[in-house]
Amino acid sequence: MIEDKLYQHILIDPIAKTIFMIIAKARLLSRKELESKESFDKTSVENALGKLENAGLIETRKAATEELDRIYPTGSGLRLEKIVANGW
Repeated sequence: MIEDKLYQHILIDPIAKTIFMIIAKARLLSRKELESKESFDKTSVENALGKLENAGLIETRKAATEELDRIYPTGSGLRLEKIVANGW
């Protein structure tokens, strides 16, 4: 239960929470795929990704071009997804 409190400040942000849940459910997707799933502006997406990555909830595997970067949840991210999905 400590984990949910640690990440609460990040997931209060509705854009970060939406992006996190998309990534967690997909398990692995490209930046281009992520951007096609939601209509948030690029700056909002980048800010949310930065928050999520800094918190250790997601990681990015760099590709030749930024749009092909692969984004995936970490172990902590997967555990938090279960907490959020259960009505946190």
